[in-house]
Amino acid sequence: MLLGPILGNVVGGAIVDQVSWRWIFYINVPVGVAAVIAAQRLLPDARPRLGERLDLRGLLLLSPGIALFVYAMTEAGNRGGFGATLTVVSAAAGLALVALFIGHARRRGKAALLDLSLFRRRGFGTAAALNFLLIGALFGSLLLLPLYYQLVRHESPLQVGLLLVPQGVGAALAMPVAGWLTDTIGARVVVSIGIVVATLGTLGYTQVGAHTSYLLLALALLAVGVGIGSTIAPSMAAAYQTLGREETPRATSALNVVQRVAGAIGTALLAIVLQRAIAADIPHFGGGIQGIGALARQPRTTPLLAHAFGTTFWVAAGLIGAALAPALLLLPRRQSQGTSQQAAEPGAAKHRQAA
Repeated sequence: MLLGPILGNVVGGAIVDQVSWRWIFYINVPVGVAAVIAAQRLLPDARPRLGERLDLRGLLLLSPGIALFVYAMTEAGNRGGFGATLTVVSAAAGLALVALFIGHARRRGKAALLDLSLFRRRGFGTAAALNFLLIGALFGSLLLLPLYYQLVRHESPLQVGLLLVPQGVGAALAMPVAGWLTDTIGARVVVSIGIVVATLGTLGYTQVGAHTSYLLLALALLAVGVGIGSTIAPSMAAAYQTLGREETPRATSALNVVQRVAGAIGTALLAIVLQRAIAADIPHFGGGIQGIGALARQPRTTPLLAHAFGTTFWVAAGLIGAALAPALLLLPRRQSQGTSQQAAEPGAAKHRQAA
């Protein structure tokens, strides 16, 4: 987790720069094979839970619903809005299927594909809301940063990967310290401070121009990395502290769904804001990511593009700053530990009774 964000951007940039962008996808095949082999050899066997059945109706509602919604968000980001009929229909169909799943899950309870009752718990619900905002801002920023460096500063993919290293370094420096502090004083203080630091770092990018100092950009990105490293992992820990061991698999599935949807919404939101900001400054802008690339080849539009990126980073900073509200609602350390013990007691009692 510490090395991935540092090496991934550099290796990815080198592949795009020296080989082909298609290898960004091809390389997942050997990596995936290696992961499967490692899982078979290293992961311990989990005891099967007899009597539990797959929620097939929930699967048929939720999976295509999320897929359609994510597709619609992707198309909206690429096209700069929801003007296309297919995008609107896909989003509506996806939301309708998700709404049907929510009704189904409420009736089925804990036997549903996702246990929605987890979100009613303060510790888990606030951590899920926190992750939604942070992941949305993070994924959206991961779209903006490379585009700024490539389109405004005209850097190569490998150079962009190297310029993104400070974020990974910041996260690598913060995560071990944040973990220790979370165990010591609780997640609420650690996460809140991390959000403030990440917001301040993102605010630095709201001032980007066509010739902004790379040192200032690196320091701002380092602050963003420190903030991210101090927020996401501790908030996940806070979510699990309020659960019993038998609830962990369902909680993991729920948080993964939250993060995937947040990433799609955050990326689409910032892509749309960027294109609207460009259109406001450059009237002849035709829209779409391809249109931004065409503008980048015109030197006279470079300052205007930089201004549009700065405007969009205000939205990213706002998303990160908004996460402070659920962060302050995270349970204090003592209360979360007490809740965790209470959640574990029914499971322990059941095992004692079975024995």
